[in-house]
Amino acid sequence: MAEVSESLRRRGWTLAAASVSIRLPHGAEALVTAGQEVARIRVADATAVGRSPSSASAAALHAALYRALPRCNAVVHAQPPVAMAIAARAWRRGADEVRLGEDAFAVPVRGDLTDMPTSDTPPALLVAGYGATTWGTTLEIALHRLERLEHLCQQSLLAGVASAAGARAA
Repeated sequence: MAEVSESLRRRGWTLAAASVSIRLPHGAEALVTAGQEVARIRVADATAVGRSPSSASAAALHAALYRALPRCNAVVHAQPPVAMAIAARAWRRGADEVRLGEDAFAVPVRGDLTDMPTSDTPPALLVAGYGATTWGTTLEIALHRLERLEHLCQQSLLAGVASAAGARAA
């Protein structure tokens, strides 16, 4: 987890409450790191996810995903800049999802942390003003999904800019 946290920090994706967690054996608890802080959470005890970006809401976010998604064994939450911009723009326009990539898969967009996914598909969530969260069966898969999400957001932004520029010139 320390390597993943350091990777997020090096990229500048830890602006606020970046956090990483893994489900511990027997699925009863998870460890969450946010910067240097480490917290042990009981997945069964977490009931509601808070609305403000704090370590308590980060722990509740992770716990809610573990509770709702039995195959989820790792969660990564960070603030990749383009993903955050895409989420904020989509939310302001009233969208509850963004479509990314050539296959245009839908990634849910939320305005706060109260409405959590109940499905593994896609294994990603954008929260306007809070960041991007991905999950998987391993920490490596969850991190790869976050990297891929940011990459697809970058492509989407650049394609939109290129399309808009082409439209103005025509």
